[in-house]
Amino acid sequence: MEITQEENKHKLQEVAFDISVSIESFARGISNAEADLQEAKTSAKKLIEKIDEYLESQKPKFEVGDYVTVDVNGNGRKKIAKIDALMENKEEAHGLWYDKTKVNVKQDYWFLAELNEFRHATPTEIAEYESALSFHEHGRKPFELKWGDLIKDSNSNRVVVVNPYIYIKGMFYKSGYELLATVEEVDEWLGADAERLNSSKEKA
Repeated sequence: MEITQEENKHKLQEVAFDISVSIESFARGISNAEADLQEAKTSAKKLIEKIDEYLESQKPKFEVGDYVTVDVNGNGRKKIAKIDALMENKEEAHGLWYDKTKVNVKQDYWFLAELNEFRHATPTEIAEYESALSFHEHGRKPFELKWGDLIKDSNSNRVVVVNPYIYIKGMFYKSGYELLATVEEVDEWLGADAERLNSSKEKA
């Protein structure tokens, strides 16, 4: 199909107009470059503020009585606690902390604003924490059993431990096992009972 002279003329006019607009826009861009850059800087600052606000709103909020888990510096070490107190603008979480990695319990505090990752503990983690604390209250490391300890099994039967190595920690926070008394506590009770018995015989 042949292009007429009129069509060619029209196309040349369109191209000339586009070039004119481009040159004008470029010239205006040079003269307004500083203002445009300032506007871009202001917009970027507002965007960053909005992103910060959003990220802050996504952080979990903690209150006294909450169970929290902290992943320490992303190295696989985990600690769990029930928060007893929040200090310094709610950024210090105080409580009895159960260290799953070192398998101990101690009074301590951790900074919520540090590099460690804090979150609300899961129901399973809460159960493990409470079970670990029950051992701590008996003067034992979490899930440490000895020959002669008195425990309750999953059927609520009282059992004297004769082989401590067959009991794994999952039995205590998943299957309902419970440490009732350590062998030291049992001996103390038996000793007190024997002393009372001997005292009664002497009076008789």
